[in-house]
Amino acid sequence: MHVFNNNSSNNNSNQIQCVACGAGRFSTEGSIICIACGENSVAKERSGRCDECSPGTSTDILHIECNRNVFFWAGQVVLSIFLVAVFCLLPKCLGLPVYILNVSREGRGGHVVVTTNGPHFISKRLEEVMPIQVRCEGTGHPELDAVHHGSLFSLRRSFTTPFTSCRGASFQVRVLGWDRLELRSLEGTQLLEDFQASQGTLRPVFPTTMLRTGFFHIPFFVIQIKLVIIIVLIYAFNLSGVSSDLGEVLCGVGIAIVLAILITVLQRRLYMKTPLSRRLKLYRMKLAKENPYFRVCPRGPGRAITEGQLADFYAFFADFIQERNMYYTDANLVKPLTAEQQLSFAELAGPSQVQYFVSHYWGTPFKHFCESIELHAQSVATMRERNPIKSRRSTGSLKSLSDEDIRKQAYWICSLSNNQWSVSEELGHNWDESSFYLTLRSGFCLGTAMVIDSDALPLTRSWCLFEVLQTFLLMTEDEHFQGLQMCTASGVLNFGCTGVDVSMALATRLASLRLEDASASRLEDKLMIEGLVQSMPGGFRDVNVFVRRVFREALYLMKSGFEADFDRLTSMLEQVANVAGQEEMQSKGSLLHQASLHLESCSLKRVNSEEQGIVTEISVGRHRSSRSDLEHPVEAAANLAI
Repeated sequence: MHVFNNNSSNNNSNQIQCVACGAGRFSTEGSIICIACGENSVAKERSGRCDECSPGTSTDILHIECNRNVFFWAGQVVLSIFLVAVFCLLPKCLGLPVYILNVSREGRGGHVVVTTNGPHFISKRLEEVMPIQVRCEGTGHPELDAVHHGSLFSLRRSFTTPFTSCRGASFQVRVLGWDRLELRSLEGTQLLEDFQASQGTLRPVFPTTMLRTGFFHIPFFVIQIKLVIIIVLIYAFNLSGVSSDLGEVLCGVGIAIVLAILITVLQRRLYMKTPLSRRLKLYRMKLAKENPYFRVCPRGPGRAITEGQLADFYAFFADFIQERNMYYTDANLVKPLTAEQQLSFAELAGPSQVQYFVSHYWGTPFKHFCESIELHAQSVATMRERNPIKSRRSTGSLKSLSDEDIRKQAYWICSLSNNQWSVSEELGHNWDESSFYLTLRSGFCLGTAMVIDSDALPLTRSWCLFEVLQTFLLMTEDEHFQGLQMCTASGVLNFGCTGVDVSMALATRLASLRLEDASASRLEDKLMIEGLVQSMPGGFRDVNVFVRRVFREALYLMKSGFEADFDRLTSMLEQVANVAGQEEMQSKGSLLHQASLHLESCSLKRVNSEEQGIVTEISVGRHRSSRSDLEHPVEAAANLAI
């Protein structure tokens, strides 16, 4: 644009002319002055207006052109990173769950330690003055898991009552490392329970998370405050002299929030893939290959699994199971494997018709359990080879069984044969509708294999008592039923294949064991089974006699086997001694020979005395074998055992 200029030096003093405004200045129509462009705006020469610079650019000194501001864009990158960090740290301040890798007790009488899959971010600073609480969820352990009320309720509860939680769900923790925590009671004392798990999450409780979670002992909350202050200062400094508007700022904040959400989700997906979850996925693929067309079958005898399937299952997860029991195996392995189909493990792996019913205590180490079943399968195969008497239930030829035949021995195991997603249906409305009863009374079951240890723990459980009761009743009703076979990790007692130390420990335990003291997880189950036993002639007295007589017979068999082995070994030693020392004995005269015979005689007397003490300890005060006892069914069963 031009402005009017009165040129007084000209002869025509009244003549007015227009002069063009320079770059960076403008004038409106009819104006007599040129106006400089404002901040973040430029104007070309002879321009009638100033144009705003595009976002992220600034003007030169003369407001002639817009230049890209390198410092502004560098600042924007830094601000974006800081904003993403602020929003990523926010969930951690509120108590973001951390995935659990392992929960176990370190050593006998040691601390309960939680190992997380990745850093837990709980700081050791302020541990004494501000203890932090955590909640466990999804571990499969009833005393570790919190009662689920939904995310909205949990969030509201965190703000209203942050220091309280459901019973059995909250614990204090002590930091042992960047991924290890010691679980303690709410009072800060050492836990006595033996918690075992390899799954679930651990969530620190708000608001202590604001000061007890962080990097390098600096709380996340403090880091966030510092980041926000820095962000405000950078924005104030960086936006000075640079074109921007509120919409652009909000857009940048929105992008930072989206990035923070994506990072948090990806991080959780990364850490939720634990070694156990990957192993479970591989095992599902293995089962799908071996049994691609899994089928649903009625509960009862048709849901047995083979010894080979059990051995393969244990071998696949042995490094996770270690010395853990069936409670751990069911919650961490069986239920996750069957969660998608909501079936029993037997249906998923390929069911078989039952041959032996397994009675066991879930607290027994799973390794001990598998070893006991393996030895039972071997013993059964050996007994069939030595005494091939074909029962009315057995099928097939009477040839000697190979290793593959041993692996095909079928066992009904409650944790693997029952549908753990429909336990109430498996138990039925009455005891004679339970899958336990249906299997034992199916006509296919050859006997009951009780997995037992030196503490005789199965005999302290009510459902095992129920299985013992049905076993001795079947022995009185069916001459082909093989009865109660006590299985240990060193062999089957009834076949005389176990060790002396295990037998002595069991003898001591059974001498004082009262089956009427058996307990159950549910009181109604205990009362139902007690009433069933008491309704039988003889009641608990006869059941106690039956168990002790079965064990006494097993003890006699073991004693006979031990004596035979002992005689064989002493005979071998005597032959070697005679051959190697014949000349020496002759040269040294009869005195050395008499001393050797005297030593051998003393040793045999001592062994026989110890064995007699075992039998006496069982029978004294416990052997009730009068003729009046034979009126009861349990006495008939005991006679069959003898």
